[in-house]
Amino acid sequence: MEEDIMNDLRSSLAGFVDVSVGSQNVSTHTSRASLPRLGHESVSAQNWGRPDLDNTAVYPGQAASAQVFQARVQESAALKSASKWKQHLFSIHGSTDVDSISETVEYVFEAMTQHGPTGLDLRGVASNSVNAEHLVAVLRATAANRDAVPGWAHALGEAPAALRRFGLDPDEVLVGLTV
Repeated sequence: MEEDIMNDLRSSLAGFVDVSVGSQNVSTHTSRASLPRLGHESVSAQNWGRPDLDNTAVYPGQAASAQVFQARVQESAALKSASKWKQHLFSIHGSTDVDSISETVEYVFEAMTQHGPTGLDLRGVASNSVNAEHLVAVLRATAANRDAVPGWAHALGEAPAALRRFGLDPDEVLVGLTV
């Protein structure tokens, strides 16, 4: 996932900054020896996770470019992880075993941790386009934040029809979930 993002962003910075990423650390150095070095503002490459390049000066714009690059990588990864919970939800005939339901809940909590409750948008949920069991899992996982999750009440309203489509009794499955 991050590899594709990295390749896209790396190509956009090619020629200015050589970027290597390992476990969330962005490492940079430049081969342009002609760039002026910063005086007292120089930052050791160790600050960027590259102890092998310790005492290498940072050139003007390099630190800012690396920070922008790191922010873009994190933002892209966060957007991809934020939509992971939707993969099971909108997979109508997808697996509903305990592992896949647990994965959906894990991704919901991950998205809420990264983006808050407003990062989960349930306004597009329609009873004929969701996996009912994953929908109930998402609703239960977000119930404590129901007022802050966009479309939570709408999704709860769609749940009975989705459950009936799967041959499940909404009165039994939705016990405890109210607007």
